[in-house]
Amino acid sequence: MRIGVEMAIQFARIEFLSRSKGGNSCCKAAYNARTIVTNEQTNIRYNFSHKKDNVYHTVLIPAYVNQKFKNIQTLMNEVERTEKLRTSQLLKDIVIALPDDKELNLEDRIKITHEIVDAME
Repeated sequence: MRIGVEMAIQFARIEFLSRSKGGNSCCKAAYNARTIVTNEQTNIRYNFSHKKDNVYHTVLIPAYVNQKFKNIQTLMNEVERTEKLRTSQLLKDIVIALPDDKELNLEDRIKITHEIVDAME
């Protein structure tokens, strides 16, 4: 995969969240987005909104998917509702750490991140 920008990526990680390893998509999503997500099946509320270190977070979904799933609460509860098997892989967590504002502004970092994710489809 080749993206049209030449620079060193400081850090990138892709991991699968699986139920067999104790994964919970509502908890993971709340942590990543630094927000509140309630698991509607268990009524457990995961609150990471007090953490203020998140620069940007979004849910990227293909155009053919119902856009209601751009809402993190809706998406993660659908994952928890439909993925019932003990061996289920709940989500793919992609973390990309790009250079700070001295090299790239936030808008450029968002654009590059979207290009990387689009190339993964």
